[in-house]
Amino acid sequence: MQTDSDRLELLYGVIALLLPEGILDHFDIVKMDEEEVPAPADGSYTPYKRRVHIYLEELDCRTPEERLTLRPNGFTEYTSVQDYPVRNRLLTLHMRRRRYIGPDDRNTVPCIFPLKAKGTSISPEFAAFLKGGA
Repeated sequence: MQTDSDRLELLYGVIALLLPEGILDHFDIVKMDEEEVPAPADGSYTPYKRRVHIYLEELDCRTPEERLTLRPNGFTEYTSVQDYPVRNRLLTLHMRRRRYIGPDDRNTVPCIFPLKAKGTSISPEFAAFLKGGA
């Protein structure tokens, strides 16, 4: 019989398969919702009837040295990223980064994690796939 811990680990593994690789190492899922996608005005066919929104917040990624100098200062606004469709549902990831105040009293976001492919609003993996590189 599975324990609650085993179930959570299994669920976490399934979720990790649906999201960009490594994202759960840097972000926590804080909310998820789903909405209906309006039919195209021209009456054309679309396989996507629903859109899933997953909201993620960045984990505290400061190094021990940064913990001495960077003070937490909330989060940035959400950045929305289109990712691979999942089971005939469009997928939008909404991510917000942690913000810190540095020793010079200026805001800083120290962690580097590519949220979007350069010049797009899609994830780096999805961009590579669309280019034929995946």
